[in-house]
Amino acid sequence: MRGDDATHQDAADPKSTPARPRKRTPKPPAADAPKRSLNLRIDAESHQRLTIHAVMKNTTVSELVMGYARTLKEFRVSRYGEAGQGGADGG
Repeated sequence: MRGDDATHQDAADPKSTPARPRKRTPKPPAADAPKRSLNLRIDAESHQRLTIHAVMKNTTVSELVMGYARTLKEFRVSRYGEAGQGGADGG
């Protein structure tokens, strides 16, 4: 028996082979747009009101706040300021 036969047997040991990365199944795409996190600091009374409204509407506080945000009117900022929006007398 030769000395290199023993090292050949050790090389075939499954523990010495490098680990293969596991295959990950892709997550299905979300139905809605990707959500972002918001850290909102409010007083205790406001938090209580939001929580009660969410419970009464059978939803979460997050969904309730998103619903409120959707009802906000669009806010436009003029690049030229108030003078650019003037009437016929224009200044």
